[in-house]
Amino acid sequence: MAETKFPMEVTLEDVSFYYMESSGDPRASSINQAMQQALFKAVSHFRELSGHPIQKVTFPEMKYSFRLWRYWMTKEPMVFPEELANREGCVSPFQELPKLLVGQSDFTLASLLRLFNDMLPSEKAPWAEKTTKTLLAKIVAKLGDNGVLLYPSHPTSASYHYSSFLRPYNFGYWAVFNVLHLPVTQVPMGLDRDGLPVGIQLGTYLLITFIVGGCKGINNMVNMNIGTYTEGDHLCGLVAPGYRSRGPGFDPKHFQNLSGKHWVCNKFKLSLVGTNEELLE
Repeated sequence: MAETKFPMEVTLEDVSFYYMESSGDPRASSINQAMQQALFKAVSHFRELSGHPIQKVTFPEMKYSFRLWRYWMTKEPMVFPEELANREGCVSPFQELPKLLVGQSDFTLASLLRLFNDMLPSEKAPWAEKTTKTLLAKIVAKLGDNGVLLYPSHPTSASYHYSSFLRPYNFGYWAVFNVLHLPVTQVPMGLDRDGLPVGIQLGTYLLITFIVGGCKGINNMVNMNIGTYTEGDHLCGLVAPGYRSRGPGFDPKHFQNLSGKHWVCNKFKLSLVGTNEELLE
């Protein structure tokens, strides 16, 4: 694959969109109706804007997302128990768990669960590395240098605090892109009927498609045009604090620092304005 330069302008007609409905992991929660609707809304929107069909894809190896993440975490250079102790010894989950139960531990439940997880048998290296390589090759071959993958952010909308500990395999939905070292951005798609946020992920291979995904998501939330905000039919429904009663609407003043400084967005053309240093501020 040839190296792609940082794009200054891109058109949606040149982008190929794909979507995947779920990871296929039977241990993860099923995709609920609100998340399905968010995904299909994005599929329909990009089909209309790009002018060409959006292909549904399946990568069978995605069902191993959590297991792959778990394996590759063992390859990190740091020793997690030592890091928790500021490299002045090791933290023992057996000592800290009783403290946590009475509110006297210095560590979170997530940290202790990670310590217990590290004590379990690890994934087999040959299988994990081969599966990771196969999955990455399939995604790269499908997306090429102009492809964007629409993928659920999570099986459900925002969940209750600590409930994710009871559904650990749902974590694989976003962890897999870390495993593959692929760029991905989260795009808000509004609220479900309970007022909880829903969204999708835009996964890519090369930077050009990452920018299309991120900028187009921003474009449809704000419809920015040299700092001008206009009401209209937008794909995304970013709801700022205090504006829930407006449904998908929000106060454009929250985006004052962003609008007009970096992005000039029209219906079919996205242009980047400003230096790389400004974008990293």
